[in-house]
Amino acid sequence: MENGLMYLEEYFTNCLTFGEIDLKIINGFKDHLLNTNSVRSDKAKLLQNTALSYFNKVKASLKQAFKDGFLQQDINGRI
Repeated sequence: MENGLMYLEEYFTNCLTFGEIDLKIINGFKDHLLNTNSVRSDKAKLLQNTALSYFNKVKASLKQAFKDGFLQQDINGRI
């Protein structure tokens, strides 16, 4: 998960509050994962299965944030 966190930090260079998270931002992160280079090689793209794994962890986090009351909308259900 450390690598997944690194991609999150790479994409979201500024602090982001729960109130700012929306479908457009999450889909932008998904596109970022699918088009970014791997940390292991500057020349190779991140493998699609790896990108999916990282994105699924973000989706699970969004689902839990909604359950815990940090998000007012279930963004995970709309992705």
